[in-house]
Amino acid sequence: MPGPRITPEQKRRFYWLHLDADGPRLTLAEASRRCGFSYKTGQRLRDGVLRGMSEDERAEHRDLPAPKSWEELSSDAREALRDFNLFREMFFADEPQVWAYDAAMRIVEALADESQRTFIDMNVPPGFGKTTIGLRIGCWLIAGGGFCDPRRGRAMRLMYGAETMTTAKHMTKAIRNFLSLRRPFYDIDRHVRAEKVLAREYGRFKPLRGFDPDTQWREDQFVVAQLEDVELYEKEPTVQAASFKSGFLGERVNFAWWDDISTTKNSSTPKIADQVATFFSNEAERRIEPGGVLVLVGQRLSPLDLHRKRLDARRRDGTPLYQHIVYPAHHDRLCDGVHRQWDGRYEFGAGCLTDERRLPVRDWEAVAEEPNYRTVFQQEDVDPEQTLVLEEWITGGTDRDGFDRPGCLDTDRAFGQHPPKEVGWLVDYATVDPSPSNFWAIEWWAYQPDSRFNYLIWGERKKMPAGTEKGLLDWDQTQGRFVGLMEEMQRASVAAGHPIRVWVIETNVAQRFLTQFEHYRRWRRAWPDVQVIKHETQLNKLDPTYGVSILSQRYRAGLKRLPYLAGDLASRNYLRVKIRELTTYPFSETNDTVMADWMGEFNLPRIVQAAKREIGRIVMPDEKLPPYLRRRQHAVELVG
Repeated sequence: MPGPRITPEQKRRFYWLHLDADGPRLTLAEASRRCGFSYKTGQRLRDGVLRGMSEDERAEHRDLPAPKSWEELSSDAREALRDFNLFREMFFADEPQVWAYDAAMRIVEALADESQRTFIDMNVPPGFGKTTIGLRIGCWLIAGGGFCDPRRGRAMRLMYGAETMTTAKHMTKAIRNFLSLRRPFYDIDRHVRAEKVLAREYGRFKPLRGFDPDTQWREDQFVVAQLEDVELYEKEPTVQAASFKSGFLGERVNFAWWDDISTTKNSSTPKIADQVATFFSNEAERRIEPGGVLVLVGQRLSPLDLHRKRLDARRRDGTPLYQHIVYPAHHDRLCDGVHRQWDGRYEFGAGCLTDERRLPVRDWEAVAEEPNYRTVFQQEDVDPEQTLVLEEWITGGTDRDGFDRPGCLDTDRAFGQHPPKEVGWLVDYATVDPSPSNFWAIEWWAYQPDSRFNYLIWGERKKMPAGTEKGLLDWDQTQGRFVGLMEEMQRASVAAGHPIRVWVIETNVAQRFLTQFEHYRRWRRAWPDVQVIKHETQLNKLDPTYGVSILSQRYRAGLKRLPYLAGDLASRNYLRVKIRELTTYPFSETNDTVMADWMGEFNLPRIVQAAKREIGRIVMPDEKLPPYLRRRQHAVELVG
């Protein structure tokens, strides 16, 4: 009759007492006695372990120490866990890279904040070795880097993702190989050898399968040996591969590195780009544990790419979901005319070349002449020199031409608020840029003819049916009243004391959804002093004098005023889209707010002329008014 089953704990204890190079190396008889089984059982276990090992595993068993705690590490090994650059130099013979050190420390800082998941969008030019840096960071974290805690490092779970599973496996396999080395790493490209070996300084990473036969050590996922006696067969993979095309994502992780998942092909059309973004949001981001970090790393390709999509993502409170870390080839704002290596500070004169070795001055000057330089090397949506508006014209500051711009943001004004009376007589008008299947943009502006300042009062961008209360304008036969956004805005403007005098509506939508219907003619009779201008978009937007380009002059001079009060999420959310469209047009995915803006500018002479006509006195009814406007309700004198 067979004896009692030997437990995994007994096997591991026996290994430690009798076989482990760092153990007491007791005799077979003594180790068997202490573990509570017979000499023959101990002999059988020993022989089975040794037979189950390959030659490499036997050599590893003899030569490599067991996983080491912080207290057991040498002074050099400890210092390497504090300094990422030293770690790379000591174990991989790498030369220091300022941006790589900065990236590693930002990741450690994010991992230290266990209160929330952190998502990072990291943009790096091609040829800077971002994939290699991702692998080095993984090895550093597993060894205990950043936190100086080998136990925590080995307990972490990491994911390496790519567009294809083949690429993802290459990354996972590379880390596995680094951790398995028994001799110093040799760089075949630079013909240099590292000084030390990871597994010798921090203890072996590959588990010994004799006592954990189910332990995974594959190309697509593997588990590293833990400190002390930990049930490895119950542990999730330390490192695993994932990809967009295969749909495999595996377990939840503490750290994920998604490398170059955005490609020219999957950023070519809005539909494909949306599919990639949906996958990433629904699958990749949800694999991150609380307190974990996801890094989406790659070069920018276009305003449609995954990086742009995720940078636009917001949390429930309206704050950006992703932290944006950008390492441009050349730091324009830090440059003092002497092109030298960036030193890691974000101050003027701190150096301007992100990586002087991989992209020296001569090579940088050459790529700066390429058409895609601003996007691929500077990590911008598009080349600002080819776009409608520069970001500095909106935010204020020195632009690329060296001119100080006043900016266009009114930080003391929220959505729905007009400027103070001191600015003078204002002409209120609204514009409508439609779309049969996508987003409509409706904007309410107030123009001051003498100063030529134009104040955005309110904006709405949404998908909208033609009829019903959710559409532009319709008649509710049951209730006997007008419904739709056009009626609500008109009433709100009168109640606020700033009646909209003119509506500018794109011709196609006016004919298709509005002017052909009886309810529109009835609405015009109800508001006889409100003029409607039908605008020809396709005919006029490319006009060299009055086309969309006229917005450039207005924003450059700071004449367009945008509400930007702190805490006003409605205006911030709308302007987030509007500013992106202005600064990426004509390459932007959408241009609804740009078109709505330009339609008003194009028709300003007609708008002002219409507003000068004297009209009568209107008393506003209180139906359909929100509470804050109902409290301000009063009779408004509509005079020119």
